[in-house]
Amino acid sequence: MDAYTAALVRHLEEVAPRAAYQVDTVYFGGGTPSYLGVSRLTRLLQTVLRRYDVTRGAEITLEANPDSA
Repeated sequence: MDAYTAALVRHLEEVAPRAAYQVDTVYFGGGTPSYLGVSRLTRLLQTVLRRYDVTRGAEITLEANPDSA
């Protein structure tokens, strides 16, 4: 999961310069992202907040599997 998280961070950083709009929703979904754990999810969210223009009060949502929540 560390390699997957690192690849996501690289991709987020790579495409950030082309994101010429404000972000009002950050959604972690597509399965069970809660299995990534707190530190990996924090790294991803910090990357988004640092590299993108996220609006104040943006909605941040995480799909969670009850087994990992």
